[in-house]
Amino acid sequence: MKPKIILSVLLVGISVAAQTNVPQYVTNYVESADLREVNGRTYRIQSSPVEKKAYGGRTIRAKQVEDGSVLPPWVQLHGKIIDVQTQGIVLQVFTEKNTYETTYHPARTSYSQSIGSFSSGASAARTSKKLVDTELIPEKQLFITNALPDCAVGQNVKIIALKIGTTQARGEVLELWDRGQQGRAAIISINPQYAQREAETKRDVNKIKALTFNQTQAEKGDAYGQFRMGERYRDGDGVKKDEATAREYFTKAASQGHGEAAKALQDMKVLATP
Repeated sequence: MKPKIILSVLLVGISVAAQTNVPQYVTNYVESADLREVNGRTYRIQSSPVEKKAYGGRTIRAKQVEDGSVLPPWVQLHGKIIDVQTQGIVLQVFTEKNTYETTYHPARTSYSQSIGSFSSGASAARTSKKLVDTELIPEKQLFITNALPDCAVGQNVKIIALKIGTTQARGEVLELWDRGQQGRAAIISINPQYAQREAETKRDVNKIKALTFNQTQAEKGDAYGQFRMGERYRDGDGVKKDEATAREYFTKAASQGHGEAAKALQDMKVLATP
């Protein structure tokens, strides 16, 4: 009796081996320009301004990454550095006072004439404004932690920061703002070892399916199935090498007129001749 391949048992064995101590996903952390960390929380900064703010700033939409809830807005601060300290910088912010020139444009009537037609049009009186001067009026001083590196007194800067309280600096109480530290984004990807193991498992499963198909066809009397099983037992391909069983399969296939099986059988007889 020929050995019977039990496909389901082999498949279960391969599946268990493939999953042993090999996680499917791995997590890597990379720095992200739109993430900031403040007091242990990570925020995703959206750079589109929402509205004009006083002291030369604009509010910035910001959501806490962990739960997505809306938090106090970050603000884009414009100002001049007036002091650099170990823990941060002191920023003088300004309110803009714009001066405009107003021009009056009186109503107009226009006419045009072409061959065979005549048309007229009118425009209402209007006024237009043109910005001619901007005065920066000092408003307040802010203390900003985690400021940009290489800051120097006198620099004009734009900084996106989050107000977190107050602090004592330069002999007075100043609003305390935090620019935050560079946040890290979690990148989840397929574990290369897991992917390799899965590919190997798939190849093994396909080999077992092919072996089972060949054996089933051979048992049904199919000449090609018998020829393939003869090759497998001759070469030890998916089964234990057994030349006697190989000859038996080749003989059955050759008796049905399978030329390759007849040649394989003859080759085996030649090799066996001393």
